Amino acid sequence: MFQNYLKIAFRNLMKNKIYSIIIISGMAVGVALFILVMLYCHFYLSYNKFHKDVDEIYCLTNVTMNDRHYVYAPISLQEAWLEEIPEVPDITRYRYGRDRIISYEDKKIMEERIRFVDNEFLKVFSYEMISGNLENALTEPNTVVLSESIARKYFGDADPIGKVLITDDSLNLQVTGILEDHPKNSSVNYNLLISHSTLQEKDVWDSWATFFIRIPDKYDKSILIEQIKSINEKYIPDEEDRAKDVYFLPFTKLYFRPQYITAGFSMVPALQYYMIMSLASALLLVVCLNFMNLTTAKYMNRAKEVGMRKIIGAHRKQIIRQFMGESILISFIALPLGLLFYLAFRPTFINFMRMDVQLYIWDYPILILYLLFVTILVGIISGSYPALLLSGFKAINVIKGNIKQGLKSETIRKVLVVIQFTLSIVLIISAVVVTRQFDHLTKVDLGYDRNEIVVVELHNKVVDKIDVFKNEILNNPDVVSVGKTQYPPVDWGSGPGSKIIPEGLGEESAVRIKMYPSNDELIKTLGIKLINGRSFSKDFNEENNCLISEASAKLLPWDDPIGKQISSGELTVTIIGVVNNFHFDHVFRKLAPTMFYFNENNCTYLLIKTLSGKTDSVIHSIKKMWNNISIEFPVETWRLDEFFIDNFKSTVKGQELINLISIVSIFFSCLGLLGLASFTIERKTKEIAIRKVVGATANSILKLLLSKFMFLVILSNFIALPIAYYLSHLFINWAWVYSIKLKADIFIFAALLSIIIAIPAVIFQSLKAIYGNPADALKCE
Repeated sequence: MFQNYLKIAFRNLMKNKIYSIIIISGMAVGVALFILVMLYCHFYLSYNKFHKDVDEIYCLTNVTMNDRHYVYAPISLQEAWLEEIPEVPDITRYRYGRDRIISYEDKKIMEERIRFVDNEFLKVFSYEMISGNLENALTEPNTVVLSESIARKYFGDADPIGKVLITDDSLNLQVTGILEDHPKNSSVNYNLLISHSTLQEKDVWDSWATFFIRIPDKYDKSILIEQIKSINEKYIPDEEDRAKDVYFLPFTKLYFRPQYITAGFSMVPALQYYMIMSLASALLLVVCLNFMNLTTAKYMNRAKEVGMRKIIGAHRKQIIRQFMGESILISFIALPLGLLFYLAFRPTFINFMRMDVQLYIWDYPILILYLLFVTILVGIISGSYPALLLSGFKAINVIKGNIKQGLKSETIRKVLVVIQFTLSIVLIISAVVVTRQFDHLTKVDLGYDRNEIVVVELHNKVVDKIDVFKNEILNNPDVVSVGKTQYPPVDWGSGPGSKIIPEGLGEESAVRIKMYPSNDELIKTLGIKLINGRSFSKDFNEENNCLISEASAKLLPWDDPIGKQISSGELTVTIIGVVNNFHFDHVFRKLAPTMFYFNENNCTYLLIKTLSGKTDSVIHSIKKMWNNISIEFPVETWRLDEFFIDNFKSTVKGQELINLISIVSIFFSCLGLLGLASFTIERKTKEIAIRKVVGATANSILKLLLSKFMFLVILSNFIALPIAYYLSHLFINWAWVYSIKLKADIFIFAALLSIIIAIPAVIFQSLKAIYGNPADALKCE
């Protein structure tokens, strides 16, 4: 019996080849895209979760007196912790080191991701130690543990243990271990791990590092917090200098931490990935509805087959099993085809998303089980309605053609189409809102000009030649000005700011202001506008002068701050001007009060303003000039506007993925409408023929058919627009300091697009019936 059902199913598939290809391939493409999107999101949502007992790892987070949260603490806290809280010994400092030239024999390579850590780092985290002693690899000064790929780069297949690497600042580092390369979805990344004791810093409470702590569940974290507060009070007597509160941030949340927590690690709001997963699920639902709609329409044309089978003795249960089996079979043909499409699309998708991972589905068996469940469910639902409906008709009525499928049958298919278009319209609006929000972030006025500016990072060995290099650059006629700074905009300012005391007042009147060292041309180079007073000038000795922003001026107790003095530690400067507010921090964070103080000695970056369209030629000439100063160290240059955009890489990926999901969704919605139009018009062929015979024009019939189907699309818009508005409102008010305003044109565009795209699908089917010969439709009457 089963074999017979299988033969009938395949015969029906072959009989309607085009129809079958549309149904199966549509489902397969939807499944493939769903798999890729889910694997993409799962990769990022699993950030930092690969460590053993990862739920026991925390980042110590401090809250400053001005309510700033940051994942840093004084470096000497570790010694105090080990002395006063010995029962929880697994605590490690993690500090970023600058890029260095590393030498071994004839090899000299600029290395990134250099970190200073304690030996406990190897115990807190579960990276595999390939070679070396886990217990003491980083206990001694001037020792280094290399990642596996870095060890291979310098030593090939030779054993590196005991070998010595030399840094550009004359550190001789003995290799004591090889550690596996960190996974791509890890906040903690490294090429070289240098022992923290190499820095030879002890009893230092004003230098900071990130602290990672492994706290077993048996320990009461509230007690540990109180112990840390006691240590702070003991070693940091000045209340203004120590944190007013501390807490433990779970390491698994470091990548998805709230925007108000400052840390030197990448950060992406988890909501972005949950939103993409929700949209992908909506796409899968659209695809499934399309599958159900098309298969239901196909089965309803087999009424006479059901009648004949019932006449020759088939029972209703047999007919139901036949239809259900066929539907599930089609679903199961679509599933492996979807997996093949996934394998075919995977390289393109990875390249499209600019990822350096493989995205293998067999690494996530739960996703395969989920798709198997969805496949069976869709097959059952798709086959159940026509099976139950057709098997209930009386055989004699079916043979005579006297069956009425009724309003209920047509209504269900209309509901499916309305749901499809509703979801698609929501996806279109989501894509437009996300795109506009991103465009807004990239174009928002942050108080300085990012365009036509080249950033040059100066190595510490050539900082003393900075003025020679700067003068050579200024000789280029395509260069407008050259500013000096300690860090470039966007990469600077995430800390809480320095404590500033106004002239004539005590520490109780101190305010927090971010301080940026500058030369006399930085303001001009970045196009920051002077509002009051004067800017830095070569005509004056500016070493004791500063410029403050409007936001800083509002914090200070003077109506006119020009000529007043402010102090921060040993630095006392006079305010000579007020500039417009500028935002050097990430745009996820709120604009902070800031100031420039004149200090060229702390500047290790050059910002070079070029004439319009001359940026690339200036970069080329800079590289030539660099060789006259330092051949040993490669020059690091980039465009400031591109550097700014790079901070939104994850947002860009999310935007592109949402756009792709929306396009595919509206395509499948049109397929669903095409299926409904095909089925409905086929049933109305005789009605159309009669209308033509009695004098109806082609245009009047087309208008009648269009109005019938456009009503469904318009109804979908009435349902989708309020839902999309609500979701869009949540999105733009979620985490953006600079957000767009929702305008009516977004929703009008989505509504018109859905109608414009749907019209051809209906016209295509309508014209076949309208321009057919009426005699062919009526000859059996």
